[in-house]
Amino acid sequence: MSRRRIRVLATAFAAVPGASPQGASMTSMVDGLRADLDLVTVKTEDLAHTKRMGDARMFRVPVGSAELSAQRDAYARAVRRQLEAEPYQVVHVFDPWAGAVAAEHRAPGRRLVYEIADFPEHADAEGWISAHRATLSAAHRIWVPTMAMAAALGEQGLADKIDVVRPGVDVSRFDWVEPAPRGTPRLLYLGGFGPGRDLETLLLAIEKVTSLRPVRVMIAGDRDRGRRDALREQVRDLGLADTITVRGEPHPRRIPELIG
Repeated sequence: MSRRRIRVLATAFAAVPGASPQGASMTSMVDGLRADLDLVTVKTEDLAHTKRMGDARMFRVPVGSAELSAQRDAYARAVRRQLEAEPYQVVHVFDPWAGAVAAEHRAPGRRLVYEIADFPEHADAEGWISAHRATLSAAHRIWVPTMAMAAALGEQGLADKIDVVRPGVDVSRFDWVEPAPRGTPRLLYLGGFGPGRDLETLLLAIEKVTSLRPVRVMIAGDRDRGRRDALREQVRDLGLADTITVRGEPHPRRIPELIG
């Protein structure tokens, strides 16, 4: 007799596929997890509202260009609807916004896994911390990427819940990339453009460097068009348009090429 497959819901306040750690982890789940898997993520302009990823069902939440708090509220409502609609045995969250919803909507036999892959933006750090604490309290397992984070959470009495799951890197994907020819140094920033990243300091540093020697810079990784446009305007105001290229969030398979 074959074993019954469990039902799993994985949620992330991120675009998938994308360059974020959440996106990479979700893609690995689709490839490797043998379960009935549903995914709730964020929709961007170039991604479909619903689709199949392998055997998994993907539900993307339209958040538009609203304030960050409104986007997170829309995402949390979608997670709540999904939890109320389906009898999941495991809920795997990559952010405390979905975690707090799962903490409020517990069900007999349901397990909550909290993979910490998200950090607070300065604009809403207090709300993030509150949701984070609620998720830590309700979680059955807490996955962290480093021993240092495990030790810090262990000091809060959570040691028996913690698993260290280090980010995996498929090094073979980098083997074919030819090294860049010597010449003008190239710098790459890959990540979000939110206020917590302090990209203004990066731009001012590049302005000083270009007064000493030529460099080429690529800044990429944010799915929000408004933040990309605002950063491009800052680049132009500093007279760095010929030095700095601002791009959106690349597909994970493009990242080795960008680094190369």
